[in-house]
Amino acid sequence: MVFEFYDRDKEVTFPGWVLIKENYVSGLKKWYRERNVIPGSLIHLSRKEDTAIVEISLIPPHSSKDWVRTALFDPKGRMYFEVRQQSIASEYDDRMCIHVENSPQLDVVWDHYNKPDINFNRILETVFKDISSENPQGIVHFQEIYSAVNMMYRCPPRPLLQALFENNHYEFLDDLYFKMSSKESVQEASYD
Repeated sequence: MVFEFYDRDKEVTFPGWVLIKENYVSGLKKWYRERNVIPGSLIHLSRKEDTAIVEISLIPPHSSKDWVRTALFDPKGRMYFEVRQQSIASEYDDRMCIHVENSPQLDVVWDHYNKPDINFNRILETVFKDISSENPQGIVHFQEIYSAVNMMYRCPPRPLLQALFENNHYEFLDDLYFKMSSKESVQEASYD
């Protein structure tokens, strides 16, 4: 279904699309970039009665700066994550928030990984190792993995969760927390 977004703060409209059954909205990339919206940001959406207009606005943050997971790029263009203090434009979900230092480089990473022959297990392993190194126990919540993986490769929650449960490289703890299995943390996993 095609509709119009209405940015209440800027008082402008722009086109959008929604797949109602799939709970998927499209058409926000430019708006995200203009408003400095990062993955994990919370936004307000509401449909105007009897119209095909959806109002959209940022939810103001409690603080303008905070320590959040940040996507960075090494000289070879590979993405990695560090926790850094960043300016924040909207309220956010602690587990899913990822600040992007260099969004044009993100497009290059996205194009590289979103190919039919990509090794999804390699992406999952790389992301998991990177974000699990942020805490001494190496424990990561599913939402953190989901958010980080989707910076590189579009993957709905169900197949990602299935990959974590079915792969013996990851150990399920409780409440959707995972860590690398003890055996795998000593040996490198191989995905040929």
